[in-house]
Amino acid sequence: MYRMITEQRNTIGELREVICKQHDAIQELHRQLADTRTQLSEELRQARDQIDTLQRHPVAMASSQPSARGSYAEVARTPPSSQPSGVRTLSSRNTTPSSFTDTLFCTIDTSRVEEKEKGNVQVADIRKAIETEARAQESMGDWRCAAVVKEARNPDRVRVICRDEGEVQLVKEAAVKISVPGVRVLRDQLYPVRVDNANRTAVLDADGNILPGAAEVLGTENDVNIAKIAWLSRKDTSKAYGSMVVYVTKGSEARRLLDGRYFHLAGESAYTTVFAPREGPIQCYRCQEIGHKAFACKKPQRCGRCAEQGHHHKTCQSVVLKCVLCRGPHESFSKNCRQSLLNDEGLKDFAVLAISEPYARLIEGSVTTVPMSHHNWTKLIPTTRRETTWPNSEHAMASPKSTKTWQSGDIESTIDLVLASADLADQLLRCTIHPCDHGSDHRAIETAFDTTVEDRPSETRFLFKNAPWAEIRTRVAANLERIPWDGNVQQQTDRLMAAVTEAVYGLTPKAKPSPYAKRWWTTDLTRLRQTYTFWRNQARSRRRIGQTAPELEQRARMAAKEYHDAIRRQKSSHWNDFLADVGVHCGSTWLGT
Repeated sequence: MYRMITEQRNTIGELREVICKQHDAIQELHRQLADTRTQLSEELRQARDQIDTLQRHPVAMASSQPSARGSYAEVARTPPSSQPSGVRTLSSRNTTPSSFTDTLFCTIDTSRVEEKEKGNVQVADIRKAIETEARAQESMGDWRCAAVVKEARNPDRVRVICRDEGEVQLVKEAAVKISVPGVRVLRDQLYPVRVDNANRTAVLDADGNILPGAAEVLGTENDVNIAKIAWLSRKDTSKAYGSMVVYVTKGSEARRLLDGRYFHLAGESAYTTVFAPREGPIQCYRCQEIGHKAFACKKPQRCGRCAEQGHHHKTCQSVVLKCVLCRGPHESFSKNCRQSLLNDEGLKDFAVLAISEPYARLIEGSVTTVPMSHHNWTKLIPTTRRETTWPNSEHAMASPKSTKTWQSGDIESTIDLVLASADLADQLLRCTIHPCDHGSDHRAIETAFDTTVEDRPSETRFLFKNAPWAEIRTRVAANLERIPWDGNVQQQTDRLMAAVTEAVYGLTPKAKPSPYAKRWWTTDLTRLRQTYTFWRNQARSRRRIGQTAPELEQRARMAAKEYHDAIRRQKSSHWNDFLADVGVHCGSTWLGT
């Protein structure tokens, strides 16, 4: 009998060792599974980032892929949102915009129509008025508009699609006769083309003005119809060549100039590229404020020159300039106003807005700077200076190579650079020039990082104090009736543990994990908090009824001190334990931030 008991003990010991080994193997498999999940999540995130980047910048991505060399005409005809196969695409700077279309139309603006007349300028009413006026002419009894549509971006504008240029003129004459006050017929759409290395003497006179008849002469020489010319380079320099922009009336002519790559001026040839204007912030030229346009403004008219109400800046007789936004000595629409940067609605969703230095101006003999504070932004002040430790850190270049960050006239340079730490460089999504220009010679740089925080794994916590033990007892009994009792001791033990575990974990309610739970909190702190709350409430009740209890006040103060001292000690202990578990490099990184 003793020998059998000894053998069973040895068997149980061996089985325990096997169970421990199996438990270790299971833990190792769990760790491997967690690592695999983390790796797959990272690969999936990178794949999604690449897909998003391709969707945002398909042409720029395609330009870095080697392929067969195509002609400039093939590339120029490619819309910026497409990616042709077999052709090495260029950047959007040299790609013909998809807006260069030959569709003829006449645009009618109804933004100045009064509210009570809005019902008379709907699309159907405008179409009926134009067709009625056109059919009054000879041999036009059954004439109909090709199409009448609203602009998607501006619902106050209606486009009347025309079949030819003669029909455009007919629609304009008919639209002018619409009797509703406030209806305007806008000018024809113009298509800009930038011309570089243009001879200054062929375009400008000695005073820097466009030569009379230059548009007609250059249009005849290049076989296009030029509506107007604007000189882009500085006029106060002695350079013989510069850049200009010509506005042609047809999209096919603009496309032909870009396809040909050259523009002729008095026998010489200049280079043509797509004109990309520097867009400023959205500003209302009715109230002069930032963030909306005049057609949607209900505020009174304010002058953009003197900031007074009641008149337009075109009729202003004042010689003293005053800005509505910053009260500076310039027009409200001047690029010298730096208040537009902080008031830009498009920057509200940015997490950080870094301004290197405040804008300063001279007012009445004294230097005045723009306030570096705003109600939409929270000013961040560094509490520790770490510039001396920056050379010891590793940084990577975040801004793309040869990005022009400074421009003054025709001169461009890469002055401003964006550096990121090694960890941030891996999370970089994009680093490009911000499309909105607020008037500075230094271009704003937009940098985006992937700051997605991975979900913290949390273990399921069971509320055993609320467990229905009677139901668990019944479930265990039912489970034991269904399992066989043959086999050795280990098999029977495993079956018993499985039956009990299934009943306990299946019926015990689970605690809801709180995202605000503190990792360093302990049950002792809970007890101290309850004690402090009790004595504080006792002392507060006495004070409310007008009684003084010095012993209660003293005990409440002592409980509060003990509670807060315990919190500080527990935080420090938890932080020291965390640093002891991580490596030296990781610990120094946390201490340096």
